[in-house]
Amino acid sequence: MGRYEGTSEGAAWRVAFLGNMDHKSMREHYAGALRFAAESRRYEIKVLDPHACSEDVARQLLDLRRPDAMIVCNPFQSFAAKEFPRLMPKIPVVVLNQLFPADRRRGGRCDARVIPNEELLVGRVAGHFVSRGFANFAYLGMDGYPRSKLREKIFQRALKEAGFRADVFRIPWANGYDDASRDGEMRLWLASLPKPCAMLIYWDYLSQKALALCRKLDIAVPEQLSIISVDNVEEICETTVPALSSIEPDFRAGGYQAMKCIDKLMRGERRTPSPPPVFRYGVRRFVERTSSQDVRGAARIVVAAQGYIRLHATEGLCSQEVARTLNISQRLLEGHFSTVLGRTPHEEIQLTRLAKVKELLQTTNLPLEIVAERAGYSTLHHLQNLFKARFGVSLRTWRATWRERC
Repeated sequence: MGRYEGTSEGAAWRVAFLGNMDHKSMREHYAGALRFAAESRRYEIKVLDPHACSEDVARQLLDLRRPDAMIVCNPFQSFAAKEFPRLMPKIPVVVLNQLFPADRRRGGRCDARVIPNEELLVGRVAGHFVSRGFANFAYLGMDGYPRSKLREKIFQRALKEAGFRADVFRIPWANGYDDASRDGEMRLWLASLPKPCAMLIYWDYLSQKALALCRKLDIAVPEQLSIISVDNVEEICETTVPALSSIEPDFRAGGYQAMKCIDKLMRGERRTPSPPPVFRYGVRRFVERTSSQDVRGAARIVVAAQGYIRLHATEGLCSQEVARTLNISQRLLEGHFSTVLGRTPHEEIQLTRLAKVKELLQTTNLPLEIVAERAGYSTLHHLQNLFKARFGVSLRTWRATWRERC
């Protein structure tokens, strides 16, 4: 295209970001794209959410006007082709999370695809399970989803290389809806799995269903069934019973990469003919929670310790007192915290106290000296140093900023 270098100073190219913003992955992709835009100072990114209500879609289209480029999250290529039939052939289009090239006749034209590295993602989970000494494995996926089938295939291949195989169950999932038609079969499958068993589940939403059925069947998680899922949607993973372990693709890196592709095209780089180039992003992190912990009772001890800390953290509590209350050694308590939470009892106490500080800053007009005292800190100076080190702002700034947002 080559038009970018000729723009006047301060001008910005308008990029349409088409995606369902209800999903964490889309929000994270968007955040990555925004980071690139902030660093380059050359782009203005506008969200167009096809799943929003009709009034919001109309408003977003009006605000967007004529985009100079598009990032389209799968499966919204047909929506983009419908809304911008004359424009799409003329501007750079990058598609996120589309495993296979789309049929151009159905609105699938794109200049590049950006997708997760499924080999790296699934391989890491398989390696984690194998390293824990499991001999029994399972995969829970969804019928009709190419990505689910791909993850199943990679999981099986990784296990085969280690001398194992996985039992597989797939549920129907059409148009984002589970019709529960195979719940009875799924119950029988879960009950029949040899225990202990390590299970990879396609994504977090499906894991909710699996964990609920495990509770009804009295299948102990993680003692009998160790579960790891994909995406790490915190509002799901941290509220399931037990808390769900999940591996998180680096969605932000995907959004950033999509904008790098856009930038090259806007600068005039020649487009590659079919098939378009493919760029892969990796894993951001693996968050191990209770559902896959090899705890040997550690989880129960940590939960009891957290309950005691929540009640007494502001009373000058120390980790030695927590250990005495639970009738275990401080060394054993610290070992359990490291295994289950990845932090020490002292750090847990500090996190609880700081949470109390933030609550007091939000809900009261108390002087900062009183806030420090009520949160269990001996001096305001000590609290100020801890708060600034953890959150990057002073107590006064945090309180003022929070109230401005409200």
